[in-house]
Amino acid sequence: GDFSIPIERVATVQIPILVIDGGETLWLSHAAQAVAKLLPSAQRRTLKGQPHKVGPEAIAPLLIEFFNE
Repeated sequence: GDFSIPIERVATVQIPILVIDGGETLWLSHAAQAVAKLLPSAQRRTLKGQPHKVGPEAIAPLLIEFFNE
């Protein structure tokens, strides 16, 4: 593909979504922000200082919070 975001498809998602990035890879952060803006029920978080391969100790608290809501 051309790596473009399928805007029409993404905008139809109606379930709660947690969009996360680590803030270390700029293009991924921009993509995460763009997707989060399209999703009607998205929550957006950045795990500062985390690379693409985020450590479980960094992401676990965020996932626990999200799934307990």
